[in-house]
Amino acid sequence: ISDMLITLIPVVFVGITMSGFRVQMKLMWELRQAREEVAKHAASEERLRLARDMHDLTGQSLSMITLKSELAARLLERLPEGPDRDRVADEILQVAAVSRQTLHDIRDAISGYRRPTLAVETITARTALESAGIAPHDDPELTLLSGTFNPDAEAALAWCLREAVTNVIRHSGAKNCFIRLSRHDETQTLSLQVRDDGRGCPGGEAADPDRPAEIPAGAGTGLHGMSERLCAVGGGLELRPGAQGFCLVATVPMAPVVSAAAGVTVTT
Repeated sequence: ISDMLITLIPVVFVGITMSGFRVQMKLMWELRQAREEVAKHAASEERLRLARDMHDLTGQSLSMITLKSELAARLLERLPEGPDRDRVADEILQVAAVSRQTLHDIRDAISGYRRPTLAVETITARTALESAGIAPHDDPELTLLSGTFNPDAEAALAWCLREAVTNVIRHSGAKNCFIRLSRHDETQTLSLQVRDDGRGCPGGEAADPDRPAEIPAGAGTGLHGMSERLCAVGGGLELRPGAQGFCLVATVPMAPVVSAAAGVTVTT
């Protein structure tokens, strides 16, 4: 019995030691992961704080200057023609152009590099919609997930958000704009949805979902640009025109891809 105990005790001791070492390694790994998550969230919060500060200082004022300048230029067209009217109109358009460029430069300064982020674009979109008299309804996930996945994919989504909101302001005649970001763990993708309650598609007709999807022939360069940016990161663009409102869905993979084909799907 004593010989057995002499043999068993070291084995038990080694087993306990190895189990403790394994638990310790697991805890260290979890601690490292937690620290990385905290660092990501801290960076995201700091970026969001900076974006909010810049928005409060200049974003709303510049957006208002741009809108008021464009309105003044349209009102001038009602006045009698003459060199003075043309000169004033030209000066007003220059003011609007400078304001837009300054707002663009501020976006670049906020992001820290020439790559837009969802956190910044969400604040800018909210300001632009409110200035145009459209109520914004944005998802908190837009800022919470910003900076937590592939930067190229986020940049593509941010560009799509900017262009989609611009289209809502210019063409929809909507009263509300709904912006949502959804994460799909089963497919490892993220989907940005921008939906309005505006005039939608005339006659309530939309493209046939059974036919090959294409961007409408009358579409401007904005939709084509969105499709190209999403295609570059392995994503896709889906358009859902209807009788009431219009919905745009941009999807990207959460992980980087080497190359992939992307299409535009138009459904009812």
